[in-house]
Amino acid sequence: MLNKLLICIILLAQNSLLFSESTTKEVKLFFIKDINENFVSIVDSIIELEKKCDYYTDSLFFYVSVIEYPEKPDSLYIDFDSNTDITDISNFKSLVFFRRDSHYFFVRGMISEKLFFLMDDPEVFSYKTIETKEMEDLKIIDDSYSYWTYLFHNNKFYLLRSFSWCDPKCVKNE
Repeated sequence: MLNKLLICIILLAQNSLLFSESTTKEVKLFFIKDINENFVSIVDSIIELEKKCDYYTDSLFFYVSVIEYPEKPDSLYIDFDSNTDITDISNFKSLVFFRRDSHYFFVRGMISEKLFFLMDDPEVFSYKTIETKEMEDLKIIDDSYSYWTYLFHNNKFYLLRSFSWCDPKCVKNE
């Protein structure tokens, strides 16, 4: 009986170290209505690769960063990062989004007409954030993610780098 009581006390103490608060936030974002066909095939292949991961869920989302490639005019770097925990997306400038299957892709940076076209009016996008309050210095680091970096040049995509915790064959560095 004493052992059961001790176990209950330990479990209660462990659970009291952390507590969470869920907050619903809203932000106005432009929706991407038309996407370059080659870009869509890359998005689909990324989703298929992510489905092999332990952390994969239907609510997995992606940040897509688009920046100009300084060495080649009219070329773009495109980074895809998978993420399981949405952060405060209202802090990003030039953020637009599209949806593929059940996944949201949040695009930031240069919104190139070579890749996509936007709707005329922004839509209200609602999302929940979960803030974990820590009562001790207990830190849990989630290092489950994947990323891909492409070069877009002459309407073609070239994979430069990729990394995935769940698929060692996916790792590429150039």
